[in-house]
Amino acid sequence: MASDLNDIELHDANLLSIATDHRERTVTVTLAYYPVSATRQRVDARLKFFDVVRMQETADLEELQGNAWAGNVVSWLPSQGPGTTYIHLARGFIAITAARLDFEPV
Repeated sequence: MASDLNDIELHDANLLSIATDHRERTVTVTLAYYPVSATRQRVDARLKFFDVVRMQETADLEELQGNAWAGNVVSWLPSQGPGTTYIHLARGFIAITAARLDFEPV
């Protein structure tokens, strides 16, 4: 996990998938992002949420697909500790309230 999630830039990342385990109360968001701004090659990573209390998603899948070439993630506001993380998408958003968030490059 990064020492400060605010140092991870997800602007122009691509949302690849969201997996929810209702029994374990976990959510895994897989995306491809630019690890440094100077590169033009995305790498896969996972946002893993633990002890999830609630999750909301509103997404226009056609819009996400249409913006994949440029990146369909607009921005994110990660929770520092327990709380809600917001991921702003092209015509949509994801909000996940959880006790813990780990960022894992794949």
